[in-house]
Parts: sequence; C-alpha cells; structure tokens
Amino acid sequence: MEIHVNVPSLLRDSVGGQRRLTVSGTTLDEALENLFAQHPLLRIHLYDEQGTLRQHVLIYYNSDNIAWLESLDTPLSHGDQVHILQAVSGG
Repeated sequence: MEIHVNVPSLLRDSVGGQRRLTVSGTTLDEALENLFAQHPLLRIHLYDEQGTLRQHVLIYYNSDNIAWLESLDTPLSHGDQVHILQAVSGG
C-alpha cells in the first residue's frame, strides 16, 4: 500500500525539496520506517537522540496525531495520508 506524506517547507531540504512524498508499507510504522530509510535527515529533524518525537513536531496520520494512537502498527488503507507539522517559535 502506498501513502502520501506532506512535508512542511522548513523540512523540505531534508527530502530533496519535495513537498509531497509517496512511501509504501503495510502498516503506518513500516511506511514511516521506509520514509526514514529514503530520507535519513528527516528522522534527525523529527526525533531526538532517544527516539522521542521532538517537542515542536507533530505527525498526523489522516486526522489523528500519532501520539494519540495506541500503536503505529495500524494497517494502511488506500488514500491514507501523513502530515508532518513543525511549529516555529522565537522572538
């Protein structure tokens, strides 16, 4: 199964300037791992050294924040999407 991943402009340098990517997998976890295998710099921007999602990063699977999911072993369906959001702060 293939899903689309939408990447914010701040992270596009990590994915060759692409705004939308297509990755395959049978589960959400497998698709994310395939995404990071293809674009290893993206993982560095999204996760810290302990493998925890960085504080100002949100990843949505369809309309659900992945932090709210019981497991990333969710089977994928045709038309599923992943949206990566990165908050910007400063002063």
